[in-house]
Amino acid sequence: MKKILLVIISLTMIFGLFGCKKSNKASLTNENKEKEITILIPQFEKEFIKDEIEKLLQENIRKFSQETGTKVSLETVNVKGNDDYIKKRNLKLLTDRGPTLILVTSWSDSAQSLIEQGVAFNIKGKIPNQQNIIKGLKDEYLIPFALCDYDVRILKREILKEIGVQEPDYDWSIDDYIKIKNEWLNKNPEYVDFLELSLDFLYKMNTYKKVDLEQKKIKYNIEALREFLKDSRQKIFSSKYVQDKNYSYDDWYSLFFNENSPERSKIIELNRKKEKVYFEYMFHDFQTYLNPLSIKPFLHKENIEANDILINPYPDIASVYYTGFLVNRKGKNIEEGVKFINYLISDDAQRDFTIRENRRTYLKYPHMAPVVTTINDDLLKFAQENNEEDEFQKGMEYRNFIIDKINDGDIRLKHRNEFEVYCSQRFLKILVEIVFADEDFSDQEIDNKLKKLKNELNLYLNE
Repeated sequence: MKKILLVIISLTMIFGLFGCKKSNKASLTNENKEKEITILIPQFEKEFIKDEIEKLLQENIRKFSQETGTKVSLETVNVKGNDDYIKKRNLKLLTDRGPTLILVTSWSDSAQSLIEQGVAFNIKGKIPNQQNIIKGLKDEYLIPFALCDYDVRILKREILKEIGVQEPDYDWSIDDYIKIKNEWLNKNPEYVDFLELSLDFLYKMNTYKKVDLEQKKIKYNIEALREFLKDSRQKIFSSKYVQDKNYSYDDWYSLFFNENSPERSKIIELNRKKEKVYFEYMFHDFQTYLNPLSIKPFLHKENIEANDILINPYPDIASVYYTGFLVNRKGKNIEEGVKFINYLISDDAQRDFTIRENRRTYLKYPHMAPVVTTINDDLLKFAQENNEEDEFQKGMEYRNFIIDKINDGDIRLKHRNEFEVYCSQRFLKILVEIVFADEDFSDQEIDNKLKKLKNELNLYLNE
């Protein structure tokens, strides 16, 4: 009987021991899961932008994980296009304990639409370092961690003097810009630059249109648009531009809409050899000038001095590009996600991606500028140590102008708007169709095309 009792006690102890081990293992597993967050990466039109953002995130994820023990994973969605991405993204956001954070940028997801849909978690008072970011960027849902000023013009002071044009201030208008450009073209005809003309045309065309999203209507002055298109055609085929006289409409269409066309390659190469009133680069060569330490590498590359240039925002600029986060209301481990955002907008993290490694290196993240205002002394110290204080001060003057505009509400974050994207595409196509036509269109024909386009855009708004 005693032997039997001893066996029972022994077995009980053994099972109890294994039971405890199993319980501890489960507890550890749950604890690890509580320290896991995922970041949903959107679809990007610009692959190099995605690469740069992911590189910056991976660098900060590594440091954050080492400090906190939290595992952070990037989750991408394999899709065929933006519509497909939105469908798959929404399915992920509907599930409980889905992605913790949603990466949003001016080039991808619309933060505004996600906030309106109730997807975002209200982070008011939950992110201590938010107090250090630019005042006008503070929001209850969206936290930007980097800015970019794609719409900028670096003007050459020597050429402005040569053509007898007064130097513009930061608050110049689109008409000031066109006047400077026309004065330059009168003396120095250029090849038709598809990128420059696309931007100029669309900016000007947008001044003629008004979109009422509540009423779901688009209105524009057809007569003013018609005259603008006719004037643009006259200008393009005047002595201001050098062009191949054998080009047909099909060649022009290929130049504007086919990235790999021989027509586009030829124009890019020709324009590289032409002097211009401002410096111009393809987007992937561009760097943000909202980082004041970007000025020195630019000047070194061009072999000029800080006093040789003016850094001006594009006329009547209304927005700056951003990269940031929304916290998914149904996401897993929201508290850990909030901690990661707080880390990313800390002085240490912002300083690390802003400051170059040394005076000779270029920016690690050329399209990323800091959102905090508390690292200026660190940036100035770097500039002083590397003998580039003049360049830094020029960059800070420009940055402070943009920050003041953001704080006053004159400049906002640029959110992707699918209708605006579609509208710009359609405007550009009809512009090329009319401006570069083989034969002139009559006023009535242009009006009919513009009326048809307005109906098409209104139908799109009401789908």
